[in-house]
Amino acid sequence: MLALTKEDVDFENNQISITKTYYRTERRAIITTPKTEQSVRVIDIPQFLTKEIEMYVSRCYGLPDNETLTRSGAV
Repeated sequence: MLALTKEDVDFENNQISITKTYYRTERRAIITTPKTEQSVRVIDIPQFLTKEIEMYVSRCYGLPDNETLTRSGAV
């Protein structure tokens, strides 16, 4: 979840694309591709969650599409 970006959320079809892995090492955040092919997937999410994410994103002014949703530290 910490690696999600706006690009990963399909607001029209209520889906999230899981294409990245997040981990921390030596006090640095690292985002890479998942270890296995099976980890890359698209998951359906409930409409209420899509709306919550959409409202959160709208409050993150100037958030680029490829920046993680946790950029603002408001997780």
